[in-house]
Amino acid sequence: MQYVKPFFDNATHCEPLQRDDNVQYENLPYSNNSLQNNHATQNARSTQKRSGHDSHVAHDNHFAQRENILPKNFSQHDDILHSNNTSPSENPPLQNSLQDSHPFQDNPLQRGNSLQRGNKNPQPDLPAATLGFYRDVLQILNREGLRYLVGGAYALNHYAGVNRLTKDFDIFIAREDYQKISLTLTRAGYPVEMTYPHWLAKAHHNGDFIDLVFSSGNGVAEVDDAWFDHSEETKIFCIETRVCPAEEIIWSKAFIMERERFDGADIAHLLLACGDRIDWSRLMQRFAPHWRLLLSHLILFGMIYPAHRDVVPRWVMQQLLKRLDKESHAPAPMEEICGGTLLSREQYLRDIQNLGFKDARIWPHGNMSEQETSLWTDAIPPRI
Repeated sequence: MQYVKPFFDNATHCEPLQRDDNVQYENLPYSNNSLQNNHATQNARSTQKRSGHDSHVAHDNHFAQRENILPKNFSQHDDILHSNNTSPSENPPLQNSLQDSHPFQDNPLQRGNSLQRGNKNPQPDLPAATLGFYRDVLQILNREGLRYLVGGAYALNHYAGVNRLTKDFDIFIAREDYQKISLTLTRAGYPVEMTYPHWLAKAHHNGDFIDLVFSSGNGVAEVDDAWFDHSEETKIFCIETRVCPAEEIIWSKAFIMERERFDGADIAHLLLACGDRIDWSRLMQRFAPHWRLLLSHLILFGMIYPAHRDVVPRWVMQQLLKRLDKESHAPAPMEEICGGTLLSREQYLRDIQNLGFKDARIWPHGNMSEQETSLWTDAIPPRI
C-alpha cells in the first residue's frame, strides 16, 4: 500500500491551532466547561490566599507472554485506597492547611495567578524534514484508525504549558497493537526496529526517529486500556490527536531518577497545573505497590510550591501517611530486595551485583526477566 504525504512539503507553514471552543467535548474526561470552572476555582482560591483566608527482538511470542502484567503483590496494597472504609468523597474538605506556614510577604506566587499555563501548542522549532516525518506518522495512524497517544514533551506542554524541544517524539501504544503499527509504518517507508523488547521500539526516517513506547524502562508503567480511556484530545502540529492522561504521565515519570535525568520537576509542574482535576483515587491505584514513591513526590511538591500544597487533597496525604505509620510498627521484610533499580538502571548495580540484593525489576518482584535487565544495563552510555 502506498501512502500519500499531503502535508510533508508545507509542514513548516503550519500555524499552531488552539483548542476550538465551538467543539463539544462532553466525551472527554475534562470538558471545556470543566476547564473553565477549574480555572475559576483556582483564581478564587488565589484571591482568598492573597487576602489571608486559606481554603483547601522476539516479537509475537514475547508480546503474547507479557500482556496484562501487573506486579504479583498489587492486590495486597488495596488498603491504600480503602482504609477505614472511607471513600474520597467522604473525606472533609481542605481547611486551614497553611496555618502552620510562615507568612509570605509580597510573594509573587500570591500576587498573580501562578497556575497560568505557558504557550500551549507552540510552533515547533524543528527542521522541515523532521516536522514532516512527525506529522506524516500522526496522519497515517489516524487514517488507519490505530490506537496511539502522544506523550513526552508535547503532552507536558498540553497540560502544564512547559515548552521543551527534545530530539525525539514519543508515541505511546498498547503492546498488543505493536505488530499492526509496526507493519503499517514500515509499509509507509518508515522502518521500525524493536530496540528494547520490554518497553520500546523506534520508527526511523533519514536520521530522525519516533519512539514507540508500550511500557517503561523498569517494566512498571505498562500501557493498558486505561491510558486511552482517560486521554485528552488536542492538536499537535495542527493535527487532531490525543495525549496521555496526566495521571499516567505522573506515574511513569515518578520512577525516573537517573544520575543524568530526574523528572521530578515535570511532576511538580503537572501537579501545579492539574492537581485540582487529577483523579487521585486512580493515581493512587497506579502507585499502589510503590506508594512510598508517590508520597515522596507529594512531599517535595509541598516544599517546591508551599502556597499551593493544598492542591493535594488532605485525604490523599492522610492515607499515605497512615500507611507509613502502620509500616513503621511492622517488622522489616526478611528478603533483601533493592527497589533502587526501579528508579535508576545504573546507580544500584553495585547493590545487586556485589552486595547480594535481589533486583526489584525481575520476577516475581517486578515485570522484567534477567535477559531484559541485562540488555537494558548494556545500553547504559559509557562515562568518561
